[in-house]
Order: sequence, then structure tokens, then C-alpha cells
Amino acid sequence: MSLLLTDAQLAEYKDNGYIVVRGLLTPNEVAETREEMRRMIDDWYDDFESSGKEGPAWKEVVQRDPAVQRGDLVPESRYRAVRKLYRMTTTSSFFERQARHKKLVEACQQLVGKDIRLLQSMALLKPPGTAQKRWHQDNAYFRLTPIDVMGCWIAIDPAFVQNGCMHVLSQSHGNGIALHRMPEGSEGMTEQGAVLYSLADIPDETQVTPLPMEPGDALLFHGALKHFTPPNRSNVDRYAVQYHYAAAHCQPTVCPIDMENSVKATGGPGDDDKRHAAFDCDPCVEPQFWFFRKAEMTVVGEEKGGVYI
Repeated sequence: MSLLLTDAQLAEYKDNGYIVVRGLLTPNEVAETREEMRRMIDDWYDDFESSGKEGPAWKEVVQRDPAVQRGDLVPESRYRAVRKLYRMTTTSSFFERQARHKKLVEACQQLVGKDIRLLQSMALLKPPGTAQKRWHQDNAYFRLTPIDVMGCWIAIDPAFVQNGCMHVLSQSHGNGIALHRMPEGSEGMTEQGAVLYSLADIPDETQVTPLPMEPGDALLFHGALKHFTPPNRSNVDRYAVQYHYAAAHCQPTVCPIDMENSVKATGGPGDDDKRHAAFDCDPCVEPQFWFFRKAEMTVVGEEKGGVYI
């Protein structure tokens, strides 16, 4: 294995909880990524316009803005109607290959271990006017232990403060997972529960570091690093692709209060790849809106067993 990251970068990741790798993707790879994102959206819209049905399979992969779904917002193009592509490696051979990108695999192995699984893949589309992604830690949703979990956020468009680049709280990864909850006044908002579930205490903005990035740059960050993206207040799009990886030895956290039922199946037949962690049991203080799921794939190394990853 060749070493992508230098000793200095490894020390920076350990100390601060993140590093930025410039030019991880080439300009050609960036262009191909944007093209594949738009191809997936075109396929979805072509099917939707011919059938009139959103369809459960596509709803999983192509997620439109709720306001567009309700008819409250008419975007200027189909591309600006979509906010997220999700679990793309399960339907796109392009993204399956990209998740196994040689540079990404080498970085993952240096940072979390030699046996790596892909937890999830996402493409994040942030057109002008799109709201913030609230402060959070990724492992607040995965609930894996140990936290040998990392995110890789790759800029496909120039990302800057005005259009919602990544903002991080440096060195915030060392104290585990902080309290997450629904914001006050959001009770009953089940449609956006997963979106609103976020850090209870917002970091002091004077301690926050914005990370402007050029297309192809990658932010590699620890699963407990606190981060958010502000609203897009510019007149240009901000596309990004994000992969979450974990060491194959990671396992779901067990609720100390209800160990027997802390991991239980939900849904009907065929949904056995979804598991719910009962962190909402009394006297736990956090509601849990997220599902543990099987990893999308083993990227490299040996299978270690376990239900979730």
C-alpha cells in the first residue's frame, strides 16, 4: 500500500479531527461525477413524468425538496428540485467504483484500519436558497463503537462561505458524542425529524473554522467531529459527494438500560437490513430518529461479521 497521507497530515487528523486533501479527484473525475449525478436525476424524472409515481425504490435514492414534493416550490430546473442522492453505490456502478477510489481506500486504511466498509454514500445538492445543514456529529446517527468512523466530503463545485461550504469545530472529536435532540418548537415534525435532529448546544461561532474548497478537494473528518454547512446565500450551486467509512470491527452501541431490546428489527418482511436502536427509552434523554443499516459494501479487507456493518 502506498501512503497518500504524510506523517504531518496524520498528526493533524489526530489532533484536530480533520484534514483537507487538495485535488483528490482530478478535473476529469469531477466532471464525470457531476455528469453521473445529473444522469441519475434525469432517469428519475423521466420515469416520474411518464408514470406519475415517485416509487419507493427511487425515493430511497433520489430525494426531492419537500417543498417541491408538496407543490409549494417550482424550481427552475429538475436538478434544483433534488437535495440528495442517497446510497448511490447500490444503483450506480460509477459511484461504486468511486467509493473504492485508490486514494480514498489508502486514506481510510491509514486513518481507521485495514478492513474498511462503506456505511453510506450521498450526493449533496445545495442550490441557491437552500437552508443550513444543522450542527451535528456523524456518529450520533451511526452509533458505532469504537468510533473508527470517518467521513469524506468531496467538493464538486467551488465551495465557499456564501454558498455553504463545510464549517468545523476543530478538536471537537475527542470527547465522544454530545447530546443531540430535536430543536424546541419542532415537536410533531415527523417529516423533517431526521433533518432537524442535531446538536443541542451550538458551538461559539468565534471558534468555528470555515473550509473553502475547490472542485476535487476532499475533507476527511472523524466521526465525532462537530460540523455544519450554512445556507446557500449565493446565486450558484454547491454540489458535493460524501462517503462514510468505518473499520469492519465497529459494532452498534448497546443501550445500557435496555440491552435486550436495544437493537430490534423494525418494518415488515424484507426490511431486515434496517435496525432501530432504542436510545429513546426512559430515562434516556435523546430521541433517536435514525436507523442502523447494513453497510453498502465491504471496500477492502475481510468480513468481520455483525449485523450492521
